[in-house]
Amino acid sequence: MINYKCQDPRTQELLNEDIKLNVTKQNELKAKEQDILIREKENEIKKKQKDLDMQMMQKDREMGMKDKELEVQLRLKELELQVSEEKKRSELLEVKRTNAVKEGEFEGKAQGMAVEAFFASLGSIPLENKMAIWMTMRDLDKSSMLYSRVTGINMYPPQADMKFFK
Repeated sequence: MINYKCQDPRTQELLNEDIKLNVTKQNELKAKEQDILIREKENEIKKKQKDLDMQMMQKDREMGMKDKELEVQLRLKELELQVSEEKKRSELLEVKRTNAVKEGEFEGKAQGMAVEAFFASLGSIPLENKMAIWMTMRDLDKSSMLYSRVTGINMYPPQADMKFFK
């Protein structure tokens, strides 16, 4: 019912006030319902936003973990390469050592043959004299090598004051 007509003006006035009051209360109730619906929608949106934020944080963590895993794998590969390189160096050192031993053997044999040939060329001289001659020749060779590397020699009298000569 939209329209009421009363014969008594006072009753009509009360009825109109009652209608206004009811319409106002209904409007307030509808407004409150709308506010509640809006708040519910806002809460849903906030909840969805939080869920999205959590998912983004989870994805960021996963990406961080993948990055760390890749870094660890890369570091392991680097270490494997270093180990391989060190093994190759070790093999190279072993080959060089073996070659140095062989060179030493050949050099020793060559020197032995040279000593034997030298002793044979001296003929019937006693062995002690042959040894003394050989050692003197070695000393001369050492001295020659040493003096070939020295640029100059300064000789001072014994007990001399070095400040005087400088």
